[in-house]
Amino acid sequence: MIKDNELPKPVVGNHQGFKTYRKIALVYAKRMDDEFEVNTKEGRMFGERGDYLCYGSHGDKWPIKKEIFEATYIEHMGGMNES
Repeated sequence: MIKDNELPKPVVGNHQGFKTYRKIALVYAKRMDDEFEVNTKEGRMFGERGDYLCYGSHGDKWPIKKEIFEATYIEHMGGMNES
């Protein structure tokens, strides 16, 4: 078994066999006005005021920090079943 600190890491100029992928799944998201907690598949997680609460297409849910969400998601003008 390869240990975490021995795993290959992609670096600029040397991708070590890694390919680039983009997520295409749609999520519902809401910016929260208060601190919140949510039970996820990984356990209980917490969000701060201004963070986003996300729901996936299979009912999974998770918090995302505001800065990360706004840097990695764009609004989709359609329903969950439209791509």
